[in-house]
Amino acid sequence: MPASASSSAPSSARHLVIITGLSGSGKGSVLKTFEDQGYYAIDNLPVSLLSTFSQLLLQSAEIERAALVIDVREGSGLTRLPTLLGQLRQKSLRVTVLFLEATEASLVRRFSETRRPHPLGVAGVGVRAGIQAEMKTLARIRRQADLVVDTSQFTVHELREYITAKVIRAEGERAIRIALVSSGKNSECSAQPQGLARCGFVNGAGSWGWAESAHRRPGRRRRARHDGSQS
Repeated sequence: MPASASSSAPSSARHLVIITGLSGSGKGSVLKTFEDQGYYAIDNLPVSLLSTFSQLLLQSAEIERAALVIDVREGSGLTRLPTLLGQLRQKSLRVTVLFLEATEASLVRRFSETRRPHPLGVAGVGVRAGIQAEMKTLARIRRQADLVVDTSQFTVHELREYITAKVIRAEGERAIRIALVSSGKNSECSAQPQGLARCGFVNGAGSWGWAESAHRRPGRRRRARHDGSQS
């Protein structure tokens, strides 16, 4: 597995991520990860529109990054994807192909938990047969991927963190967002942030203010002087 998923395409501010792989491997969760980082996200884009969309991305004044999911739901049109990927890499567009997979046992368990049919499943044929048929269908596409990820041992949150580290940060994209919320005196914060700091105006040198961190144990506060010292 490569250290990062940076493609060898020409350097460009336009980045197109194509997410593909086995059904039940977490493609939807990965798509949401990119969407949360400001990527224009599309699930199940028809292969016939891929070239058109890539051209729109190159010309758009508003969209610079996009993430697409293309998989076996496309049907017979999926056979065109390997050729189209080769053509996309010739454009002045950074293209990253992610292929997600998991062990057969993991996929069977996930389908059992969600009680959804496999896209290649037919009446009288089990999920395992559908998974095996899908592996054969996607074998050529898998060989063209920049990054192959086995999601068998990942939780949803771990998968999001892994993709962020391997693709988004590797591409120099934004990885952190900070939201600041202000409220009046004695008002409680309604949200449950990862970090919380309380501060207020101080009157004159040596006056005390209260600062509280959400990461400290409940009931423990530290007093901070306006000159930066603590007690």
